[in-house]
Amino acid sequence: MEVLRLYLAGRSVSEIANLLCRSVKTISRQKNCAMHKLGVTNDRELFEFAALKGMLLTAS
Repeated sequence: MEVLRLYLAGRSVSEIANLLCRSVKTISRQKNCAMHKLGVTNDRELFEFAALKGMLLTAS
């Protein structure tokens, strides 16, 4: 959830990896697994899902 929250707030996968001290590959895998669980197939659908669910879109 943290990876998605940061991604939806506008951070890149590389930025998230640096921030969380993980590899880009790990963050990318976590993002893709989360998207699969939510039933979305691309970034556009992810952002639409987040908007419909009222997910917070600010990085902190």
